[in-house]
Amino acid sequence: MKRETEQILKEFEVKTFGNVKNIENAESKLRPGEKILYISPTNAIITTVNIRKQEKLPGISVLTNQRFFFVYKSLNIENTEEFSLDTLNSINCSGNGITGGHIQLHTNTKSYDLLITYKKDIMEKIRNTFTNAKLNLNISSTMNISIITTNDIPEQIEKLSQLKNSGILTEDEFNSKKAELLARL
Repeated sequence: MKRETEQILKEFEVKTFGNVKNIENAESKLRPGEKILYISPTNAIITTVNIRKQEKLPGISVLTNQRFFFVYKSLNIENTEEFSLDTLNSINCSGNGITGGHIQLHTNTKSYDLLITYKKDIMEKIRNTFTNAKLNLNISSTMNISIITTNDIPEQIEKLSQLKNSGILTEDEFNSKKAELLARL
């Protein structure tokens, strides 16, 4: 198991008993440039929206900086459900200390209900991790599109400044993009 994965498991207090091999298998599905933000063995209810078909499956859920995927075995055949974060429509989180926490992920075609921890603070941290992953992907896409399609460098720098002032961009991210823009002058 990769060191980064071990740190994430520790950060979210994820129990790996009996799942180390499955987690390592899920790690092998990473694409170049992908970084794991959350990983956990879990039970999932996957609902196909248009036909309301539900599947209840044990497996490994993985959130990366680009996509979400769920690796599971059905009839001894390994399967992977996945979607890009840009297709994620909504994220809900609910639960309590008795029934456990759930995070629900909704796309146009499927919904994923994942059993997560019983601890409220960790539930909130998981929800924030999913929300921030989606937000960061949107910001990155918006910045790349606007920089490519607009030659008005001062206007772009002003937009970046607003993102920095609202806390969406760090000072380093702002300075890096600003330097890129100024190099085009």
